[in-house]
Amino acid sequence: MTVEQAEKLCIKAHKGQYRKAKEITKANYAILDIDHYYENNVILNDGSRAYIQEDRYFLQKPYHIHPFAVADMMTTDEEKIVALLHDIVEDTTATIKSNIGIPSNMSTIEFDRQVELLTKKEFTAINALTKKDNEGYFKYLTRVVSNELAIKVKIADIIHNISDNPTEKQKEKYYKGIKFLLSRLK
Repeated sequence: MTVEQAEKLCIKAHKGQYRKAKEITKANYAILDIDHYYENNVILNDGSRAYIQEDRYFLQKPYHIHPFAVADMMTTDEEKIVALLHDIVEDTTATIKSNIGIPSNMSTIEFDRQVELLTKKEFTAINALTKKDNEGYFKYLTRVVSNELAIKVKIADIIHNISDNPTEKQKEKYYKGIKFLLSRLK
């Protein structure tokens, strides 16, 4: 898989998903660059969505902006591919499968009948980054640290999450998580 293929798959899989809304002022809502308007919702030219709720104004960015921001912090194509796809299995209907019926050094990721090949290293990192149902945060991070590529992507993921107006509880969790991950990075 190339970085470009991972970008397209990321956008397609996260279509219609948005990040947590940020409150904006009434004045900012009024001057937004509007592409489509319906009822109390505005779709902006960049794909963001603004809406009114109980006289408060909110803005949401398309979800794929998050994995793109994480990928921008990476240096190699392999790191960028894993960053682009790090939330895809957890948050969409995409699935990853190990090398059944394909060359032993490859695995697959599938979404909406589109199948792409991943290297074994990419597959292992994405699998490590996929939080399992009912898995506690630090149990999950203990699994992440088993894979150096996953550690790098998770650190970038946390950095982007911290920059996205987290709650105090989230800040505490992220700071503990990043400290734990940095202590395991070689």
